[in-house]
Amino acid sequence: MPGKDGEVQVLLIEDNAEDACLIREVLQDQNSSCAFLITHVEYLQAGLERLQNDSPDVVLLDLSLPDSQGLVTLTRVLSNASRIPVIILTGLNDEAMALESLRLGAQDFLVKSRMAGDLLSRMIRYGIERKRTEEKLRKNAEDLAASNRQLTDFSEALQRANRQLKCLDEAKSKFIAIASHELKTPLAAVIGYLSLVLSGRMGALNEEILAALKHVKTASDRLLRLVDDLLDISKIEMGQLKMDKAPFDLGGFLKEEMQVFQAQAKEYEISLEIKISGDLKRVVCDKDRIRQVFDNLISNAVKYTPRKGIIQIEAKNIESGVQIDFKDTGIGVRKEDEARVFEPFQHIQKAGLHGEKSSGVGLAVVKKIIEAHGGKICLTSVEGQGTMFSVTLPVAEDESAGASV
Repeated sequence: MPGKDGEVQVLLIEDNAEDACLIREVLQDQNSSCAFLITHVEYLQAGLERLQNDSPDVVLLDLSLPDSQGLVTLTRVLSNASRIPVIILTGLNDEAMALESLRLGAQDFLVKSRMAGDLLSRMIRYGIERKRTEEKLRKNAEDLAASNRQLTDFSEALQRANRQLKCLDEAKSKFIAIASHELKTPLAAVIGYLSLVLSGRMGALNEEILAALKHVKTASDRLLRLVDDLLDISKIEMGQLKMDKAPFDLGGFLKEEMQVFQAQAKEYEISLEIKISGDLKRVVCDKDRIRQVFDNLISNAVKYTPRKGIIQIEAKNIESGVQIDFKDTGIGVRKEDEARVFEPFQHIQKAGLHGEKSSGVGLAVVKKIIEAHGGKICLTSVEGQGTMFSVTLPVAEDESAGASV
């Protein structure tokens, strides 16, 4: 490429002294911004040696030399100077040879008898610029190819990692399922015997032992719920959670759920309210699984709502089905924690306001059960003011066809 101050280093490979002199004169007579510094050799071998030791900006090449003839001369130069523009200078007006030269890689082809005015100077400048553009394109293509290879390698590594993670995830789910199942059977027996002892049918107990056994029973019940949640998560992840879906009356079901938690809410001086807007559409759900969802959401609301607080449950028809909102005036969830609420084993709150502890899996199970029904659950919360979980459930086909909101 042109050096500083507009100098152009030219390697002229020409065996005819008169032609070489003419070329020098033609280039030196041009009033251009370029100064052409010409190195002249008469033999191809001498030119090739120059190319090995120097880096000219352009090569002017005669195809008929003492030590090489025809297009083989061009190919030998190009093999030693693939990134330097080569312009053919010949005494033959051979169009076929000109086209073949360009096809092989020459930048231009000029018959010496037509070498007048600034034609050669323009050819050199344009040839250098075209070669510069070619080099940029070549470099960009190489960089792109290297990037593609890196992307391919990364993609293959990512696929391998994903396969490994999938295998590990499946192994984890199977382990949890097996461990939970093996825990559940002896745990159920423990709870059964505890219930029998606490009922007094196995004899009277003093107050101290009775109180201790009640604590054991409470802890065992909590452990059983955790085992059930773990089993549900593993079944859902492995696609083995069975759903017995059927249309049922959601309004009456919600009122039953309210009665279940009234005593607990009253104990903590929490007002538990329900509002059902009109006749709710009949939803299509697994009743036991939806009970599990509502139990979890209501118990969470009780757990994190202070005394004298309020829990409101509102159900209403919407275009896509039925929406049930569980709203409390509890401690709320921090904005940065909202995205983790539905992830398993996330302890967003250390403990409830009334001493209860969280397993960290309940809401993860809730979300997966709702989604398995084709529904949605979302969270709206303000820290220090309260939280609202909104559940949307689909309706029976006959309801969705004719019922209005």
